[in-house]
Amino acid sequence: MKKLNLLFIISISLLLFSCDCDTDENHPKNRTITVTGSAAMTVIPDEIVISVTLEEYWPAQFTSNVDPKDYNNKVSMKKIEAGFFKTLADLEIPQDSIILDQTGRRWQYKGKSNLYKSYRIIVATFDKADSLIAAMDEYGVSNIRISEVRNKNLTEYRAQVKAQAIRAALGKASALLKAIDERPGKVISINENNYESLGSQWPGSSNNVSMISNTFMGSSGNSNNEDTFRKIPLRFEVTAVFEIK
Repeated sequence: MKKLNLLFIISISLLLFSCDCDTDENHPKNRTITVTGSAAMTVIPDEIVISVTLEEYWPAQFTSNVDPKDYNNKVSMKKIEAGFFKTLADLEIPQDSIILDQTGRRWQYKGKSNLYKSYRIIVATFDKADSLIAAMDEYGVSNIRISEVRNKNLTEYRAQVKAQAIRAALGKASALLKAIDERPGKVISINENNYESLGSQWPGSSNNVSMISNTFMGSSGNSNNEDTFRKIPLRFEVTAVFEIK
């Protein structure tokens, strides 16, 4: 009798499980449409990071036909830094925008070495960056470059582009189904394709942002407009599956 009761309970459980799985709520409709949507935005940076490397040197290094063993009267890091900080002060760059990145020593010749220091300088505009780079054209500066561009609101702009990509996918699904007198229903799934362009092109108000729905507008290879390459390009793509009503 106990075995019969157990079999009866198992049978009832299997029947209930079968009934639950057959409900419409747990089964998406078989008719679906899968589309991709993408969106792009170019963002003007509000922080430009310039990397500068200072290095000790011998004036004889820049004179031809002088043997390295005869190098003398090295220009010290203290003197180089004095000129460096004076230039930054003349450009009205605040002290809290100047960050010591690393320091070390390079062995150039047998028994001779140079002390070097690398700094990161943060400025708000490319005009200021250009002025700084031009002013650093002197002995003692072994390297200078724009190493990074940033925007304080970049996370917010990324979210805007992702939302625009999803709306673009819905718009594409609506346009395709309209041709056969159908309409998209609820969304079944959305997958981000993890495509983001943050390349060599380098927030503020919305006037500084251009958005393109469902396409990516890149600059042509022969463009002479330097400003195009001084913006941060963002692009995202999603794949969405919608029910067909």
